[in-house]
Amino acid sequence: MDEVYRSGFNIYALVGKVKKRLRWDSKRKFPDKVILRVCAEYKTCKPAIKEHWPWFVKVLKAQSEAYYAEEAQKEHKQLSGRGGGLSLADILAISQKGGVYAGGD
Repeated sequence: MDEVYRSGFNIYALVGKVKKRLRWDSKRKFPDKVILRVCAEYKTCKPAIKEHWPWFVKVLKAQSEAYYAEEAQKEHKQLSGRGGGLSLADILAISQKGGVYAGGD
């Protein structure tokens, strides 16, 4: 991130601008992995970037979505590896019948 900052891309200011526009709590942060992904993409795309703000918003959205999708996949893999739980199809079938699941896991 320091190298990217020294090259003229003030990611810290842009993150602050996003937080201000979205009225985020000051304690809420972007995951470091997302910011690092944005920096890596900046290093690749730098010559073609005309305006930092629109580029940043587009890339931040794309990298955030990719990051959270990967995290959801990891979580799903962990949960499905435990076994013993109901599948989504089972839960939907129970709820459509008006039943209540009273099982353990």
